[in-house]
Parts: sequence; structure tokens; C-alpha cells
Amino acid sequence: MDYIKLAFLGTGDAFARGRYWNSVLLMGKVLLDPSPIVLPHLRKLRVEVRSITHILISHFHADHYFGLPFLFLEFQYNTPRQEPLHLITPPGGRRIVETLMDLAYPGFRLSFPVEYHEIGPSEDWQEIGGLPIRVFSMCHGRTPVNGYLLKFSEGMRVGYSGDTALCTEVIQMIESSEVM
Repeated sequence: MDYIKLAFLGTGDAFARGRYWNSVLLMGKVLLDPSPIVLPHLRKLRVEVRSITHILISHFHADHYFGLPFLFLEFQYNTPRQEPLHLITPPGGRRIVETLMDLAYPGFRLSFPVEYHEIGPSEDWQEIGGLPIRVFSMCHGRTPVNGYLLKFSEGMRVGYSGDTALCTEVIQMIESSEVM
């Protein structure tokens, strides 16, 4: 029987008292929303960080992506990688991530390839680095938020949305996953 390996690395929002901000690891290789504390949590679980092939960012609030500079340092110095890292973001992600890196570590240049995939909502499935994905627009005030529907095998799908209340968009993503 197939199953989806899922690790919650934090489930809190920006105001979480213990600062266990939202971050999830799927199948040991797909990281959703790399929060500022994601690296210590990956280490606690003894995750081979180099095995992460995809990082998905739902939206650009600090609690959802400020862990990237530390992950990039890890990939560069402690667990060097040569294979590309697929970074999936809402539109404008490359500029935002590169600005974050320039602020965090001025002059730092990556020695491994990062493939940026700036994608917005679509009726169609896309395959990014072998990962079938469909993007939905989610409700979160005025901030554009991507909801992701990921397909790991026939009948094994995971829907994810960061900081989204139950709304029409979430229902649409759920219903869409049931009919495939």
C-alpha cells in the first residue's frame, strides 16, 4: 500500500508564541514554506537536507520563507549539492528571494543551480522537476497566496495552502483533487 510520508516541522502562524512557524516536508524531498526555524527542525528529524529537491513558497510573508538563506548556506557548505534545486513561488519570487539573500549575506553567490519557477493559478497541471503540480489562488487578505495540489502517484495527492481560512478557493482545490 502506498502512503505519503509527511513531517510537520511547525504549524504556527506569524504570532506563534513558541515560534514553531508553519513548514512541512513531504516524502523527504518536497519542502513547503521554509520558515525561519526550518533547518534546526530538519536536523532534529535527521533529514538528509541534500535530499530536498523542491521548495514551494505559498506567499511572501517572513514566517513562510525567511528560512531560505540558512538552507542555501547549508546546501553550499555543509551538505554540498550539484543537482538543481527547484524553487516554486508565486510570480515575482526570484526577485524577492534574491533580494532576501542580498540583505542576509551581501555578495553571497550560490555554487549550486537553483531553478526558479514563478507560477500562478492555472486550470492545468504542470510538471516541475518530475513533480506534478497544480496551483490555486487562495484567500489571505490582499496578499497573493498560492495553494498547491501535488500528485505523488495515482490516487496520492496533497493539497497545501499557507495561512488560508476555509473559503471557496480551498473547497475548489479539495473538489479538484477528488475528480482526478
